[in-house]
Amino acid sequence: MRSEAKAWILGVTLLVLLLGACTSTAQSQQQSSLDRPLVAWAGLSLSGADNKLAVLYPRSQAYLERANRQLYQQAQTLSPPHYVLVTDDKVDLRKGNSLALTLALDSETVVVRQLAGLYQAVVEISATLLVYDVDSEEKAVVASFPLGLGPYVETYERSRPTEKQLSQLVEGYFFGGLSNLETGLIGLAVNTMQTIDIKYRYAAKIGIGNVAIDSGAAAIMAPTLGDDKVLMQSYLARQTARLLSNQQQVSVIPYQVDNAVTQMTLRFTGKKTTLLLALPEPDYQLNINLERFARKLTEKNKHAELYIYAARATLSLEDDFGDQIFEESLKDYVHKKVLLSQQQIDEWAVYQGALENLTSGFLQQLSQPQEDWFKLQGFSGDKRKQVQSGLLAVADVLEQCR
Repeated sequence: MRSEAKAWILGVTLLVLLLGACTSTAQSQQQSSLDRPLVAWAGLSLSGADNKLAVLYPRSQAYLERANRQLYQQAQTLSPPHYVLVTDDKVDLRKGNSLALTLALDSETVVVRQLAGLYQAVVEISATLLVYDVDSEEKAVVASFPLGLGPYVETYERSRPTEKQLSQLVEGYFFGGLSNLETGLIGLAVNTMQTIDIKYRYAAKIGIGNVAIDSGAAAIMAPTLGDDKVLMQSYLARQTARLLSNQQQVSVIPYQVDNAVTQMTLRFTGKKTTLLLALPEPDYQLNINLERFARKLTEKNKHAELYIYAARATLSLEDDFGDQIFEESLKDYVHKKVLLSQQQIDEWAVYQGALENLTSGFLQQLSQPQEDWFKLQGFSGDKRKQVQSGLLAVADVLEQCR
C-alpha cells in the first residue's frame, strides 16, 4: 500500500509539473504574440495619381484583381515570426496599434529592342511592401521593403513579339512560370512578408538621397529606360534601395525625385479607394553618383572577344544635418563574351550587372569584410584603415534602422 501511495503521489506530482510547464509555455507564447506588432493586410495597391495609373501600369491592369486575390489567399497561410498578420476585418486598430501592410506597385517597364536581327522583350515590374499607420491623421509610412526580380528578357528570332506575347510575359512576371522565372513577383512578395521584421517604430530611418548620372552612362541606359534622366534616377534609386533592404534587412523610405515631396498616393485594387500617405524624413541618406561605364578587351580569337565591363560610382552616406559618414568612389565589373557574329549587344544589361556587383560588394563589406574587395578598390595602408572605419560607421547606422 505504501508503494502504491508513493506511486500515486509521484504521479500527481508529475501531472502538476507537466500542467505547470504547459501553462508556462502557453503564457510565454501568448506574451510573445502580444509583444509582436498587429498588422492588418490591406491588399494590392498602385503608387501614383489616379489620372496617371493607366499610363504608368498599362499592361499590369489586366492582372491586378487576380494578383490581389492570390495575395490575400496566400497571406492567410502565413505565420510571420516578427509580427501578427491579420487578414480579416476584426483587427482592433487602436492608437499606437494600428499598422497596415500593402504591396504597392512602383513601376512597370515593357520595352522591345531590335539587336542584330533579333527582337528582345524586356519586362520589369517593381513593388514595395509598405507598412503605414492607419490611425495617424497623416497616414504615415512606418516601414518600406522594396522588392524586385530585376529585368526579364525574352528573345524572338523571326519577328517582333505580338501584344499577346508581351501580355503573357507580364502575366508570367507577376505569377511565375516563365522559362527563366519560376517564382513571380507575387510569390516573392509572399515570401518576403513571412520574413520581414516589422516594428511599431524604428530608432532611425534611412532612404536614398541624391542620385546623379554621368551623361555617358545615361546614353547607355537610354535605349532601355528612355531619355528622361528623372526616370533613370528613379530606376537607379529603386535598384539600390532593393539591394540595401534585401542584403541588410532594413526598411528603406520610398525614393522621391523631388525632396520637397512628402506624400505618396496609393490606389487600392480591392476596395477601389485612394489613400494619401505621409513619407517620414530620413535620418540618414545614401547618395549615388554614377560616374562612368567602361569596357576593356582582354582576349580575342577568330570566333569571339572577351571584355571586362566595369562601372564606377561614388556612394556616400550622410545624416540629416548633412554630415558625411562615408564617401568613397567604388568600382566593380563583369566578364562578357561577345561573338564576332553579333553585330550588337545590349550593353546596358551588362553594365547593370557590374553596377549591381558594385553595390552588393559594398554592402557585403559591412558584415563580412573581404580582402579581395579592398584589393579591387585599391585600398591599402592608411587609406584602408580609413575605409574600414567608415564601413563600421555605416554598419552602426544600419543597426539603428533595423
